[in-house]
Formats: sequence, structure tokens, C-alpha cells
Amino acid sequence: QARLEANNKIPLGDYLTLQRLRGQSWYHLIYHTLCWVVKADFFDYFIGFFLLGNAVLIGVQADYYARTLAKEVPVSFQTLDLFFCFFFLLECLLRFSVEGFAFFKGINWRWNLFDVTIVVFQMFDEFVKVFLTDTLVEDGMSNLGVLRVLRLARLLRLVRMVRLIPELKSMVYLIVASMGSF
Repeated sequence: QARLEANNKIPLGDYLTLQRLRGQSWYHLIYHTLCWVVKADFFDYFIGFFLLGNAVLIGVQADYYARTLAKEVPVSFQTLDLFFCFFFLLECLLRFSVEGFAFFKGINWRWNLFDVTIVVFQMFDEFVKVFLTDTLVEDGMSNLGVLRVLRLARLLRLVRMVRLIPELKSMVYLIVASMGSF
């Protein structure tokens, strides 16, 4: 683990050259490159950018449905929802492939479990929208509001952004701490 942390400070091009010079196989080269990418700070910011994009999409969808009262989901919304679903699934798979079972036991295990849960809900939502459209199952779930709750649960991933912005993290901790005094 300490070696991975040290390797994270080397620029990517130099890191790849260093690995190739060590005689590493291509599998190890790809694995170590994935480790470097997933452990880097810019990866979290990159994912955060897509989290914000997903939140904007959810807001646009809510506005569209409120204005039109449409039952039909536009193809553009379906396509973007599927894109975000697969993107966040890929993110979880990349993190798991790098961390192994430490993904569920390491320092960030709560965040990882939270992310996996949200991604599973999102996959279930997409499954229902793609395969169970116009069936009794979808009608029953829609009447109960289950699908709406699952879509809104995706917004909870924005909570993860708190740890990326130190000032926001401090503000949230201070607010939570001040609530304890009531």
C-alpha cells in the first residue's frame, strides 16, 4: 500500500516508463496504471464532475415532467440515464479492481458501500424502465412512488462531494455539530 502511495506522486508518463523498465508484464502495467489513476485526486474530481452532471440531469427531468405531465420518457433522457448508470457502475468496478476486498473493509468502506447501493438502485431503475415498461410491475411501482424515490436517491451521491471540498466539509461538520446542541 505504501508503494502505491509513493507511486501516486510520479507523473503518469514517467510511471509507465518506470514500470516498463522494471520488466513488468502488460497485465501489471495496466493494473498499476489503474491504481495510479484511481488513487489520484483528479479521479475523484472527474467523478465529481459527472455527479454534478447527473444532478443537473435529474433536475432537468423533474422540471420537464412537472411542465408537461408526460408519461412517456424522452429517448434523450433514457440515453443519458443509461450513460450515467454505466459510468457509475464502471467507477465502482474500477475502484473494486484496484482495492480488492479492501473496498469493503478499508478506510472508505462506508462511502464505497453507499456508492454501490446507489448504483444498484440506479441499475434496478434502469432495468425497470427498459424491460418492464407498460407492465403491471411498472404500474405498481409507479403508483407507490418507488421509482421516483430511487431516482432521488441518486442525488445522495452528491453528499460524497463534501469530502472533496475542504471548506464545504468544515461547514457541514460545523452545522452537524451545532445541531447537537439543540
